[in-house]
Amino acid sequence: MAIRFYLLPKIGDGLTFATAFRPAYVSDGGIVGRYTAIDYGKEVWMLVGADVTGAEHTAIVAHTDVTAVPANLDDTVGGALSTVQTKLELANLPADWVTSGMTWRTVVKWTIRILLLMQRFRGLLSSAARFFATVTLDSTVGDLSALVRQRFITAAASFGLTTTGITLGMTIRAALILLGQQMTFSVVFQGETV
Repeated sequence: MAIRFYLLPKIGDGLTFATAFRPAYVSDGGIVGRYTAIDYGKEVWMLVGADVTGAEHTAIVAHTDVTAVPANLDDTVGGALSTVQTKLELANLPADWVTSGMTWRTVVKWTIRILLLMQRFRGLLSSAARFFATVTLDSTVGDLSALVRQRFITAAASFGLTTTGITLGMTIRAALILLGQQMTFSVVFQGETV
């Protein structure tokens, strides 16, 4: 068995233990090993670190809505740059910061930073709809309602991040990148330090 990382859909409605948010294709008997998952707030995606067999990995990546991170996190993105950027953008995760010389470990770390920020946002505004229900990464911060904008700033401040550079005319993409750059802490995710 080996630890592998995946960006995949989130299932469940989160209303009961039986319908808790969980990763598709991994939970509910998809693998026999352990897994750790971080969801993207109320968005429909999760980053999962899972201890999988070769057969389980093959079964997971057979789904077209799964993005698998290569096994060696210290390899560089290289020629997969365009694919990685496309997959992240489809999940409403800004990807223009990813470069071909960047390691997969760095990509996972940055992705976790954005996921954690949006989890905090969800915690502050749990009754709200999905953050990206009516906006895109290319929408501006000014396109957010005043309440959503305030909770977004509060979520950032709760991590000790400065929001002074965020303006109403800035894209949500740029705001997320600006905040992600300030999140310099390491995270241990499924036993891997990223």
